[in-house]
Amino acid sequence: MKLIIWDFSRTLLFPKAADYIGGLNKLYDKNKVLGFNELFSINRELLDFIKSLKGKVKSVIFTSGNVQKVPGIAKQLKGLFVGIENVESVGYEKTNGKSYEALCEQYKVKPKDVLFIDDQEININAARRAGLEVFQYTDNKTIIEKVKEWIS
Repeated sequence: MKLIIWDFSRTLLFPKAADYIGGLNKLYDKNKVLGFNELFSINRELLDFIKSLKGKVKSVIFTSGNVQKVPGIAKQLKGLFVGIENVESVGYEKTNGKSYEALCEQYKVKPKDVLFIDDQEININAARRAGLEVFQYTDNKTIIEKVKEWIS
């Protein structure tokens, strides 16, 4: 079965402050007192789409930090993904092609059967060098169309 590896920050999770340009883990660490719902918005449309893919492809999150473990988000992700990985669990940064090779090995898939979706070109390039199919996230409509095409 094919596998989709999804980035988390600025793909599935966004800061509520549209002008915030820093990392989402850093945002959470500095402002925990405000609470998850005050800081972030979840990409419900994309999560619903991922839910509709169950049985057609497997989905995994691969992210750099740990904000996905915050209780406010963790329960919303439960059951949608066969795994939630970060650079610590994989052992390599997202900019290193070895991270994608390790994920392929862990989930027992060949790179040609894996699609990686991320908003950062540097991560996209690393995954491409590892042999994965890649799409850069820009908006939901485009990524949903591209994923549907890739699955068929």
